[in-house]
Amino acid sequence: MAIVTAPSVDRVSFCDARDGAFFASTRLSDVAGVCFDTATNEFIVSSGRGYLYRFDANRFALKRSLTQRLADYSFDNHLTITHI
Repeated sequence: MAIVTAPSVDRVSFCDARDGAFFASTRLSDVAGVCFDTATNEFIVSSGRGYLYRFDANRFALKRSLTQRLADYSFDNHLTITHI
């Protein structure tokens, strides 16, 4: 699986890393970092404006926004998740 964020065109795209087969693409304003949450089998995608989104890893579909917005936060193209 390869997930590509393209902030200049507001897109997050999902494809097969082995053969390049395209699965899905979604428009997200100022999309930034992405990581995989093994505990929930979801991709977490951030925006440069402080939003976080959950994507179903099996359907590559947006499930929901994690928060309205994280005030006073912004993200770049790096995102890491840790479980305590």
